[in-house]
Amino acid sequence: ACVYMMWGREQKMFYIGKAGVVRESKQNGLSTRFREHMSLTHKPPEVASRERRYKVWRNIMPYHMHYIPIVWAREVDALDYRPESQQVAVRLSGPSEVLPALADELQQRWVGGELWTAEQAQQYWNQVTGFTWSGFEDPLIVKVPLGLSKFLRIEKELSKHDAFRIHLSVGGNLAWIAVDKVGDLKCLSDLLRAERLPGLIVLGSLNQAEATEGSTQREAFKIGLWPSTQMEQAVKKAMDPLAKFPGV
Repeated sequence: ACVYMMWGREQKMFYIGKAGVVRESKQNGLSTRFREHMSLTHKPPEVASRERRYKVWRNIMPYHMHYIPIVWAREVDALDYRPESQQVAVRLSGPSEVLPALADELQQRWVGGELWTAEQAQQYWNQVTGFTWSGFEDPLIVKVPLGLSKFLRIEKELSKHDAFRIHLSVGGNLAWIAVDKVGDLKCLSDLLRAERLPGLIVLGSLNQAEATEGSTQREAFKIGLWPSTQMEQAVKKAMDPLAKFPGV
């Protein structure tokens, strides 16, 4: 979304509005909003808008009008889903003046939604960023990039085990998977490999003795399937032509 200023050259005051960058029709939201303002300004008197700004702009030459975007922001700053509670959490961003209107619009579109207080929201997002949502005492946290279709299959399989908790983030493009014990990693790794997905252990104490025998420390934190790109192979060949460092 974008916040913009619009005014005529002769004016001492300016109008501040908000527009989506891209509309549902795939049109450019900013240029479309400007055309709408100009259309409402120069309608015939019998159907002209009675809003004060249009009355003022009607007496200003069109080429004396200024329209400048001043603040760019995403309306949805975060979109997360937690299967255990079947809860979708949306965090909005933007100028504080427009946030209540955005929240009202969301609640009108999705009936039954709850608007959290600042304290409730802070508590929830602290759980997300602190990885305390799993309920495990000392979990390993695995980061998995995926899409919604693969998430549904993975969530269905993981829900059969008590050793896993999953949290979907970044609008459905990233899963955080909490693993209760190191010994449960193989089950998750096999599942990710079957879905041709990589997983990276980003948090938790990993017992190297339980990692794959012969793996390097770097490899030990990788699970699932990690495809090697042509660029990686070229860099590897240039930096280590004798393969003295197989895990790098």
